[in-house]
Amino acid sequence: MGYCDSICLASLSVEVQESIIVRIFALIGCNHAKIRSYANLVNDRNNSAHANGNVYYSTETALDKKITDILRVVAEVQTHSESVIGD
Repeated sequence: MGYCDSICLASLSVEVQESIIVRIFALIGCNHAKIRSYANLVNDRNNSAHANGNVYYSTETALDKKITDILRVVAEVQTHSESVIGD
């Protein structure tokens, strides 16, 4: 990826909502169901965490589940991107 590509992707991420930008994961082999689940994670975050720093989870169990979901997504994205990024 060259300098221009990096700038283009950076400007795209500013102009497009986060839940839509996750569609770029199709380029690294993520299927539609995975992409939709990643977008839902962004939407869940938007609905539960406010810019003021408050996080709205009613129980520690619910928060733990959400953290587990986020870590699962990170691992999946890393696995899918290994072939694109290389060693």
